Amino acid sequence: SQFRGIFKSACVACASLATGDLITQGFEYKQGELQEWNKIRTLRFAVVGLTLHGPYFHLGFGRVERLFGASSGFKIAVAKMAVSQITLFPIYLSLLFPYLSLLEGKSLQAAYEKTAQVWWPTFRNGALFWPVVNMVNFLAFSPGTGRVLCVSVAGIIWNCYISAVNFKANKLQQQALQGEQAVKE
Repeated sequence: SQFRGIFKSACVACASLATGDLITQGFEYKQGELQEWNKIRTLRFAVVGLTLHGPYFHLGFGRVERLFGASSGFKIAVAKMAVSQITLFPIYLSLLFPYLSLLEGKSLQAAYEKTAQVWWPTFRNGALFWPVVNMVNFLAFSPGTGRVLCVSVAGIIWNCYISAVNFKANKLQQQALQGEQAVKE
C-alpha cells in the first residue's frame, strides 16, 4: 500500500539522516569543534528524515517513475535524473533548512537568513553529486530494494555534508549574534 511505502521510506531516511549526522559529529569532535555528542542535533536530523525527507522523496520519485515508467534505458535515466534534479531537489532544500532551523528553536527570520546563506552552495554541490548517483541508480538498479539501498548509501554521504553545512551555518549565526551583543554592550 502507499502508506506502507511512505512509512518504509520515512524509516530509512530517519536512519540515514541520523547516521550522517553521527558521522559528521564524529569528525567535528576529532577536529575539536565539538566537546561531546549532541544527541538533540542527531534527533532533529532523525525527525527530518522521518517527517520530511522520506515521505517527500518517496512521493516525488514515485511521480517520476509514473511519468517515465520503470524502464532504465539511458535516455529515460537522463530524463528521470533531470526532472528530479530540477523539480524535487530545489524544493526539498527550500524546505530542509527552514525546517531544521525551526526545530533548533530559531525564529522565522533566522531560518530564512540561514536558508539564504546555504541554499545556493548546497544546491550547486548537490547538482554535482546527485545526478551521478541517480544515473547509476536508474541504470543499474530496477525499482525497489536495489534503488533504496543505492540511495541510502549515497544519502548517508550526502547527509554528512548537510549536517556539516548546517553546523557551520549555525556557528556563523551564533558568532554574528555574539558580535552584535558585544557591540551593544
